[in-house]
Amino acid sequence: MDFKDNIVLSGSVDGYACLSNWMTGAPLSRSELHTNSVENVLFYGNLFLTGCVDGLVRWYDANTVKKVNNYQFNVRLYLT
Repeated sequence: MDFKDNIVLSGSVDGYACLSNWMTGAPLSRSELHTNSVENVLFYGNLFLTGCVDGLVRWYDANTVKKVNNYQFNVRLYLT
């Protein structure tokens, strides 16, 4: 996928991340269904990442929109 082609990535409460052409509004593809709403999205090179309230960050190949990996965050709060 050539990111010079006016591509935008968005998350939604329906549980999908969607790649669209921001000039025309035409959807190009969407991710697999997440367990809850997609709260964060990010392009990172040829990948895009999605964050969901389940704590998983999912990595997708932007060209094929196939999942590459998952990462589970373990957050600890340290008081000083």
